[in-house]
Amino acid sequence: GDRAVGEVGTPLFASFAGQTGSRPTRGVDDLESLVYCLTFLASGGLPWERKSHARTAFMKGRMLTDEGCELLTDSCAASGLTDDIPSPQLVEALQAVWAEVVACQEGERINYEACLAALTDCGPADEV
Repeated sequence: GDRAVGEVGTPLFASFAGQTGSRPTRGVDDLESLVYCLTFLASGGLPWERKSHARTAFMKGRMLTDEGCELLTDSCAASGLTDDIPSPQLVEALQAVWAEVVACQEGERINYEACLAALTDCGPADEV
């Protein structure tokens, strides 16, 4: 179910809704945070590191709403999120999970099976 409105989580990894308190958090917010955590672990950073709280929220909000961001492409605000990830398979997996995050912002049901399949198929652990 929905969780209370208000800041939830570490701002670096928190979902947009969790960071801004713009709505009660849902399962999709956990998935959004997972993308940020995996990106951080794989690349060593996030584009909004060392940015103000407001700038971080702005960047995350744009990633959820800009045209083309459902695939984390260079044509959207998310460009740069996956640039430093050395594994193309992991980038593809994160793109698949992010597409689910974007698709489920209005309360749609999350396809966890697709997310798990994408992450499971991203290659051997020594490549990640």
